[in-house]
Parts: sequence; C-alpha cells; structure tokens
Amino acid sequence: MQFDEKNSTSSMKLFSISGSDSIDALDIVSINNLKGKTIIGICDDELHDPQEICIDISMGLPFIRACNSDNINHTLDYDKVRRKILEILKTHRLKLLEALAEKIANVILDEFGARWTKIKVIKPRKYCDVDSVGVVIERRAKNVAKKSQNILKVIGAGHVPKNKKPG
Repeated sequence: MQFDEKNSTSSMKLFSISGSDSIDALDIVSINNLKGKTIIGICDDELHDPQEICIDISMGLPFIRACNSDNINHTLDYDKVRRKILEILKTHRLKLLEALAEKIANVILDEFGARWTKIKVIKPRKYCDVDSVGVVIERRAKNVAKKSQNILKVIGAGHVPKNKKPG
C-alpha cells in the first residue's frame, strides 16, 4: 500500500537537503529490532548457515492522515512492511549489510511510498568482544525535488514570455 499524500495538509518545512531542496515536516512510522535469519557475509563461516540479523526501520511521511482518521489505509501498514522485509531476508543473494540496507531502503521508498527512511541492520554477536556490528543508512525519495520542480513549471506556464525570433 502506498501512502496517499494528496489530502495531506502539512505545509511546515522541516529542513533543507543539499542546500536547495526542502521537504515537509515528517511523521515517522517505525519498526524496531525486527529479528530474522539470513545468509549474508563474506567470510566462509557466514555463507552456509543463516545468522541472526536485527533491523530498525524508520519511515517518514508528511502529515499522516491516520492521526485524525484512525484508519489504517491512511498510513504505512507496518505489518505489510515487516512481512516484505522478512521475505527479502529469505530471498536476497547479497553479501554486505550495506547492500541489504540499501535494498530495504529502496523498498520502503519505492513500494511503500515513504518520503524518507533510516535503516539500521546489525549482526548481533558477530565477535565475542562486541555486542554487534552493523550499518545505518538514510535515504529520501528521489522524486521529492522533481515533484516540486514540476509543480513550479505548471504554475509558471504562460507567465513568462517566450523569446521571439527576430524576424
């Protein structure tokens, strides 16, 4: 299910990315400490038996309508997200946690319609002298700035005279 933002009323700007693109303030839906087993790694001892992976997922949306409507169809359904991530853990053929985190981030942005996501993927007890090893990535939807530019083109269409060729 993709979030429908056309009825979102939030117009507050939260921050600027790369100095020029701003995005709306975001409400965050999260899944914390999702546990699954998968085969991932580059060492021989990691390539045969599934090992435990823990994943934290934060998904940002502008003004979640469900805050007022109390309707699951107005937000990200974390049950569907959870099932999709567990499916990925069963089927991927990746070696690095970084690549797995990127795959998850792309699913959150592309399939579930989040505007921003933060993904943390860890291997607990990889070494006897550390609690875990892992990676944290943040990504935002690529089309956020493009949508703003397209809207400005539509608004400005016809308001700027076109250059006439000298004739």
